[in-house]
Amino acid sequence: MSAVGGSESAIEERPRRSVAKLGPRIRARLRILEATRAPLILIIAVGALLRFVPTAFGSFPLGDGGLYLVMVKAFEAGGLAIPSSVTYGAQSLPYAYPPAAFWLTAVAHNLTGLDELRLMMLLPPAFATAAIGAAYLAARAFFESEPVFTRAHSPRRLALVAATIFALAPGAYQVVILGGGLTKAPGLFFVLLALWRLLVLLTRQRPSDVLALALFGGVAALFHPDGALFLALSAVVLLVWHASWRVAGLLIAAAAGSALVCAPWWLSVLANHGSAPLFSASGLGLNPTLASLSFLVIPLIGMTVFLPVLVALGLVVSARRRSAVLAIWLFAVCLADARNSSHDGTFIVALLGAVGALYGGLPLARAVLRLFGAAGLLRGVKPASLAVVLALAALILVPAQALLVPLSAVGLRIPLGPGDLAAFSAVQERTSPETSAAVITGVGWGYDDLSEWFPALTGRTSVNTVQGYEWAGSNVWAAKNLLSGNLQNCVNAAAPLSCVESTLARYHAPVGLLYVAGPQSETAQAAGEDLTAALRTQLDADGAHWRLLFRSSAASVYVTVSS
Repeated sequence: MSAVGGSESAIEERPRRSVAKLGPRIRARLRILEATRAPLILIIAVGALLRFVPTAFGSFPLGDGGLYLVMVKAFEAGGLAIPSSVTYGAQSLPYAYPPAAFWLTAVAHNLTGLDELRLMMLLPPAFATAAIGAAYLAARAFFESEPVFTRAHSPRRLALVAATIFALAPGAYQVVILGGGLTKAPGLFFVLLALWRLLVLLTRQRPSDVLALALFGGVAALFHPDGALFLALSAVVLLVWHASWRVAGLLIAAAAGSALVCAPWWLSVLANHGSAPLFSASGLGLNPTLASLSFLVIPLIGMTVFLPVLVALGLVVSARRRSAVLAIWLFAVCLADARNSSHDGTFIVALLGAVGALYGGLPLARAVLRLFGAAGLLRGVKPASLAVVLALAALILVPAQALLVPLSAVGLRIPLGPGDLAAFSAVQERTSPETSAAVITGVGWGYDDLSEWFPALTGRTSVNTVQGYEWAGSNVWAAKNLLSGNLQNCVNAAAPLSCVESTLARYHAPVGLLYVAGPQSETAQAAGEDLTAALRTQLDADGAHWRLLFRSSAASVYVTVSS
């Protein structure tokens, strides 16, 4: 990999005459910039390709984001003031989300004239791309603070390899470029900037680093609260590793500063709703045991086989150097931040991969060359040249593979199509605003984008839409979650219509409309099969209770006979 960054000694010589009159700190920074610029630009360009192609050139945001569209419009209607509640369908939800993403989108809409949906397609991949540069800065600061990893390779070189892995790893972008990434993508960018200043603070302990950490940490929380959790976990792990009472005091000061930066959000929530929404939302997560077992696999699916091997080599090299910081850090994130570990923790995976590449991969390449040389093959090929070939192969093959099967690591996610939008329009035009609906797709709410977009685009209430109710209280969210799961499972029942009706009655959720996904709906295409065919057949035959209001290949909409 040494050729990736170029010759350090040659680069150091070039700027000497032109910057001889500048101070040593400025000269050092200029040398770092010149040494890093070309390879980092290439890495970011490849990462941008992976992040923009799946979403930015379509006609609708990828995956979820309906509730966020409602929130952006609420901020626009209120002159950017933080609302007390938002109307989702015909129901009112307490507004407790961090506001920065909605401020940004509303301001960008006013300044550029771009439609909110178009901005939801552009902003997430833009911030996800910028996060690659932030990951480089944080990686360089980490390796500068851990000399055990820099005996044979510079922090710059290790950071470039880490940035490459971060740019290519699906976990770093596949969730954050969805429409729902409107908050996650900038949150990831700013939390990596905060992590960079945290790592610098560990070694330099300057007041300016405290201020920078407070600023970036507070802004990260204003975009997505889980970024603050990742940063806090990282601070605890790294503080234990670099035990110092002075650093502990500086981190407490930075935490207080971050709380002040994001005070407009949490003060608004406390004033309008008390602390209940914050505690309710913070309790939502995945099973930590399952997340811990699956995390190492999820961010690497879709990558060519040698990259996961590098992560395994990184763990081995860390163990041989008696450094457990990366393993402990990774485990802590998996255990305590399970819901977001697939993208936040990918940065730690990238650090491990960089260690594995330069301290495991290069020696392995040298051993292979010796074997081939002994057989009279590849004579004269240098390990550094082979490293460059492998790096370029990764930068070409991994994106090509990922773009052929976009978002395969998190399940195929595609945008709503014209058929889905036409069905929503029919509901809006042919039913009253007070109509309650159940949206039946046959997939769980985490991948059921139709259920989230339905209230946002029709103005009608969906009784089994889960998104947003985590802020309404743990009991409300749990009931919505159970209702959604049981309704969607009805498509597999022997009598799916009877199952739907009994489930709605059991949860006291009467509806006047059933929106049933069709064979060409967004969810059916993502699942690769028509999951609701049997339910539609029974509804068509039950003319005594349900009548067909609208049908296309994307959806069948039924209303009660009394409607």
